[in-house]
Amino acid sequence: MKVFLFILFLFIGSSAYGSENIEILKALSRISESKIPQNGLHCEINGTNSLGLYNDVTVGDVLADFIDFTLLKSSSKKHSFKCEGKGVVDCILQYGEKENLKHPGWDIILKFQYNEKNGLIVPGSLKCIQVP
Repeated sequence: MKVFLFILFLFIGSSAYGSENIEILKALSRISESKIPQNGLHCEINGTNSLGLYNDVTVGDVLADFIDFTLLKSSSKKHSFKCEGKGVVDCILQYGEKENLKHPGWDIILKFQYNEKNGLIVPGSLKCIQVP
């Protein structure tokens, strides 16, 4: 897990984030096998099934996709990680391609809440959103 966190932190950018965000990323990585609840799943990281519904996506699937994405060479890439609030904070990990003349651009957003008191991700708060 330490290697995974190092890689994730490296690609998010160590200079912009303090030790508090490291703790949040650690908590997120600890639940990497957790499935994003179906009512919060609006991204095609693992494709769709024959009914057109999104296949199950875990937190680890999103983190692996993010790391894979950051390894691609492209000047139109963008990514960010931020958390706001006190007590139970709202966090967003976002990555995608900027809009240009040839492509409309896209974003994948992992939203979740982190409880500062117990150091855990709030159960049921996970959402994966893909735009467009």
